[in-house]
Amino acid sequence: MLQVSPLTAEDLLACLEQIPPVELSGLALLRQCQPTPGHWFPGEVSTEQVVQATIEFIEYGNRSMSAAGKLAMLPPVPFRLPILEFGL
Repeated sequence: MLQVSPLTAEDLLACLEQIPPVELSGLALLRQCQPTPGHWFPGEVSTEQVVQATIEFIEYGNRSMSAAGKLAMLPPVPFRLPILEFGL
């Protein structure tokens, strides 16, 4: 039989913190460029870069909404791991 040691909320948090953040090109552009007063986006960024960053944001948002919808439809699963903080 499989022996499972107790998992605490801190253990779960440590596990989730190991997942690297998603690096979106639009966020990288915003970090490296400061907007010029009177302009909607820094002048040194090409239109193509803005278009690609926008497409990436939209696709990421759509994937996130799709994943959230799929997670919401999952049936309950019996939970046998002893995480006292997350009892069902």
